[in-house]
This record gives sequence, C-alpha cells and structure tokens, in this order.
Amino acid sequence: MKVSYMVTGNRNYPVLPRVMMKCHHCGRVMTLKHFKEGELLDKVEQDKYYI
Repeated sequence: MKVSYMVTGNRNYPVLPRVMMKCHHCGRVMTLKHFKEGELLDKVEQDKYYI
C-alpha cells in the first residue's frame, strides 16, 4: 500500500492520528496510533517505512 506523508520537522508530532489504512491484497487494516514523527524517521530505509 502506498501512503505519502509530509514531515513537519517536529519529532514529537503525532503521525496520521486516527487514520486507518487497509491493504488491498490481504485486507489487513492498520492504524498508526501513538506514532510520532521521530519514531517513523528512525526506522525509514531508503525513503520507505515497512510495517
């Protein structure tokens, strides 16, 4: 699934609060609850984040 996100620069800013994403292949639903920008940026590999 492809989702784009514009970084605000505030590492404590919540990322996509209360947004649900559904995989069109398997039907899995994911919610990024309590995720902060800093947590996502730390785990980015070659401009991609894998859940």
